[in-house]
Amino acid sequence: LSISFLLPSFNLVVLNGPFVFMLLYVWSKHYPTQNVSIMGLFQVQGFYLPWAFLMINMVLGGSPWQDLFGIFAGHMHYFLTELNPQTRHMMEPPLFVHKLVASFDGSAPARAGYARPTGVFRGRGQRLGGGN
Repeated sequence: LSISFLLPSFNLVVLNGPFVFMLLYVWSKHYPTQNVSIMGLFQVQGFYLPWAFLMINMVLGGSPWQDLFGIFAGHMHYFLTELNPQTRHMMEPPLFVHKLVASFDGSAPARAGYARPTGVFRGRGQRLGGGN
């Protein structure tokens, strides 16, 4: 949101495009060798996916600025959280955000003495066919 206030000449009032490209860039950094089909026409590796969508947007006549802002924001997020361990703590949300999310969680509080199961299957299975 601060980008739209700091750079009014780019007319970035709604930031959903840059946000999507930020998420796409971070995903592409986590899965660089994953093959992705674009509109069923051709495949690219995950590393090139944000750039492929940027090129498609430019071929269709769109402006590259919003997409480039999203890629830049994704790169900054990836750098500050994954590549530079000294700045990882700065990217953590404040405590009031954790409390706010916990208040809207809707799940029942954990029972005393109950340990969550670990391993591959952690489902909340229900026994079929009876009241036992």
